[in-house]
Order: sequence, then structure tokens, then C-alpha cells
Amino acid sequence: MFTSVKGKAFNALVYMHQYDKTTLAKMRMDYLLELEAKIDAQREMLDSSKDAQEKAKLSSKIEEIMAYDELLKNKADAYVEIDLDDGVKVNYRKFEGLVGKL
Repeated sequence: MFTSVKGKAFNALVYMHQYDKTTLAKMRMDYLLELEAKIDAQREMLDSSKDAQEKAKLSSKIEEIMAYDELLKNKADAYVEIDLDDGVKVNYRKFEGLVGKL
């Protein structure tokens, strides 16, 4: 389970059997960056003062996603490979900071 642990603004379940070294890049481009754009657009639509609290929540989510994106980009650029024979615990350690607790 890939998750931006702080506020869980982003979550993605990836099956180990479907994972390859390009999965992180695909996840980043197809889901994370798209989510960030959608939240940013939603935040921009809120411009009245009564929506200030909601706008602050969305800004917080965007900050969390941007921080997570930096970590994800670094791992995606490393083309991390896994070995199914190593098991979940060993493979999870390869993605420390990007995945939730086991």
C-alpha cells in the first residue's frame, strides 16, 4: 500500500505480482500528479471567505502530495526492482517512506 502517511492524501494499492521497475513512474504520472492538479483546481474554485477552512485543507493536501511526489520521483528514477521470492517484508523495505506500515 503506497500512501502519503502524514494525512493520507494519496493511497495506491499495488499488487507485488503486477509490479515492475516502471510501476512507480506510471503511478506518479498517471495518478499522483493528476490528483494534485484536480485538488489544486478545486482549491482555486473556492474563493469566498466562508470556504477558507476548506481551502486550507486542500492546500495542506497539496503540500503533502508535493512532498510525497519528491520521494516517489526519487524512487521511480532508481528503477527499484523486487524479487517475489524475498517476500513482502523485504520488498516493503525497498520502498520505505512511500508505503504504510505492515
